[in-house]
Amino acid sequence: MNLKTRLLCCVVGVLAWAPTASAAVSFTVQFDDPAGTYSAYYSAIRSHLIAAGNDWARRFDTTANASINLIVRFDGRPTMAASSLSSSYVSTVNGIPMYEQGAAYEARTGIDPNGTTPDAEVIIGTSHLQNELWFDPSPTTRNTTPVPSNKTDAYSNFVHELAHAFVFAGWRNPTTGALPGNYMSTFDRYMNVSTSPFYFVGPYAQSSYGYGQAVPLTIGNPTHLGNSSPQPGSNLNTDVMFGPTVYRGYRYYISKTDMAVFQDCGIPIKAACFTTGC
Repeated sequence: MNLKTRLLCCVVGVLAWAPTASAAVSFTVQFDDPAGTYSAYYSAIRSHLIAAGNDWARRFDTTANASINLIVRFDGRPTMAASSLSSSYVSTVNGIPMYEQGAAYEARTGIDPNGTTPDAEVIIGTSHLQNELWFDPSPTTRNTTPVPSNKTDAYSNFVHELAHAFVFAGWRNPTTGALPGNYMSTFDRYMNVSTSPFYFVGPYAQSSYGYGQAVPLTIGNPTHLGNSSPQPGSNLNTDVMFGPTVYRGYRYYISKTDMAVFQDCGIPIKAACFTTGC
């Protein structure tokens, strides 16, 4: 295996912007759009990605000084996707080498595993960008303007996709659950693939989920949570990592279950985020 291969999920010139932030983990954004075709959207995409990244980073219980470089690309896919552009060895579990996404490694340690090249990519479908996404006029505060009933919230989309770039990703076959070789991701480690649907069985996630059971994963798309016909007690249809659909006119927020999955996969979360909120 080429260890530089990205983890799978579900991924004018280059412009860069670095925000001023108190968080130890910050974000920069650049665009791979040679003709500047979508330059009218750069400012909105940049502000929303930075705000969504900071939404995750303010929850991380780390003192690492890290700058996660995101590169945005455009193509004809129906929605969008994101992935880390490198992976880093963590440990060997039951004889299987385990890797975390490079963005997660950098957020934890402050060490950039791939140097000056981008850490993660976000790929946005052009029709989705132009016809479906709604950009909040105030993405850092939210809740001040209703999301139009015929649009999906771009901020929520970016929170979801960055979760894939950090943690919600792996190499297991989405149908059989089989690993492609003798390696796995931190998310793969806690996938119980002996039943349908698959379940995430990380200890923090099971405790946080609150129903005394493992967390159901989306059938056919198991780096997501929940199914359209939920298991008893499940409330995952409004979770930002819900897999089957995205509701228009709705704002999604990071849940305790989402944070617990991050903690199971190696990114420590501030204790207060599970109790008083953050």
